[in-house]
Amino acid sequence: MPLPKGEDNEISVIPFDLYNLHKTAIERKPKCILEFGVGFSTLVLCHALMENKFGRLYTIDTSEEWLENTRKKLPDDAPVHFI
Repeated sequence: MPLPKGEDNEISVIPFDLYNLHKTAIERKPKCILEFGVGFSTLVLCHALMENKFGRLYTIDTSEEWLENTRKKLPDDAPVHFI
């Protein structure tokens, strides 16, 4: 799964960690995921839930700027609820 290019001020990704997150979500098929802190992990978990065709991701962050940054990178039908 190709990742969108992040902005210069975003934390660099560790592809192996994102791969493991995606793989785990695909294998375990969770109905609900709770994530603290938005970012590329949000995109990867969302993709896995969409591949599974069910499940919901609830992601919590204190920065409206980063919530919006991540929200813009997701499709309109993404199963993600931002808090």
